[in-house]
Amino acid sequence: MLMYQPEVEQPSRRRPGKWSKLIVIIIFVGFPLYYLGYGAYDLFRYQTGTPTTATDIHCHVPRHSASRHSGLSGLLRPKACTGTWSVNGQSHTGAIEGPKGGFDTFAVADVRVNGDTAYTADAAMWRFVVGTGAAAIFALFLLWVRWIGRTRRRYRESTLPPQT
Repeated sequence: MLMYQPEVEQPSRRRPGKWSKLIVIIIFVGFPLYYLGYGAYDLFRYQTGTPTTATDIHCHVPRHSASRHSGLSGLLRPKACTGTWSVNGQSHTGAIEGPKGGFDTFAVADVRVNGDTAYTADAAMWRFVVGTGAAAIFALFLLWVRWIGRTRRRYRESTLPPQT
């Protein structure tokens, strides 16, 4: 005697890694945008600042308790510099946003002061370079993935038997 057995619904097949792809894309897009935006901010602060000369500049690599400054994080962390400058006859001491590698000890630099921070002309340049480089690498990666997909599709189409 045959019994009726209802068909069991198969769970819907989702593409594996959908969320991981989204997270990777957000990281690859966010990284260049962060550095490009930070560079634009520094450039704006430099352009709108008051010109002066900073003296007695000291630089050090900032330490964070959760980091050992290894890998990409350590490479991209600029040195934190402080110095002294005067605006309208008043002496000020504060942070200087300068080149990524910092300055020599007791250096003198032309800066523009905006708020309580001094900015050098090349302060934003390294961030623009990193952001632009990361964006270019991401774009090349996407073009490569697209090329691989097209190549695979063409290969599959060429190996299929002709349909009658």
